[in-house]
Amino acid sequence: MTQVGRAGFEVARRSPLMSVIRQRVRRGRGRVWRLLWGTQGAETMDRTRDTRERGVSLVEVLVTMALMSIVLSLGVPELGGLIADSRMVANVNDLVRDASAARSEAIKRGGRVTLCTSNNGATCVALGDWALGWIAWVDTNGNAAVDHGEQIVRVHGPAGGEVGMVGTVAIVGYVSFTGTGEPRTSAGAIQTGSVKVCDGRAGNVGKQIALLASGSIRSAEGVACP
Repeated sequence: MTQVGRAGFEVARRSPLMSVIRQRVRRGRGRVWRLLWGTQGAETMDRTRDTRERGVSLVEVLVTMALMSIVLSLGVPELGGLIADSRMVANVNDLVRDASAARSEAIKRGGRVTLCTSNNGATCVALGDWALGWIAWVDTNGNAAVDHGEQIVRVHGPAGGEVGMVGTVAIVGYVSFTGTGEPRTSAGAIQTGSVKVCDGRAGNVGKQIALLASGSIRSAEGVACP
């Protein structure tokens, strides 16, 4: 093609008329594609063309990936800590809620309601870790054991993760509330103590649940964990 011919071709290619023709050809291709492959196929073709027209360079992709790796390396440890804190707080809140509910139920009924560690949702276990799960039931005879016919009113599953919830001696396996709301052992002694909540981390990241002689329940943060 001569220089004049090439110049004429370039002018024609950039003319408004050619732009209109190209648009009509594209629309025509879309109609043909729909006839052959249906609407979904046409949409796939359109998306492919749009992606090609909006393509990015290799340098842009590499820069984006580098920035993402930096952001993730900075944010993942912090995110992991937030998730662990959230898990501990949720379990603390659940135990406080269920212990308070057991106390309220005992006052309402005017008789004992007991809360104990349980790994099966039906009977107590003497393993001393509330993270196994727990149950609350109407302890009619006050012996701190679920007997036939006694109604279970609360069931909670295991804490999950690495969470441990270990009680002090007086409340290592159960807490029993009398009809006046006081926590007392099956032998009648006042129950007071605390449950320490930790996970696999070390430092002042733990929580604590304290049971007072009145039956009130308090929680605290910043407890030292091994």
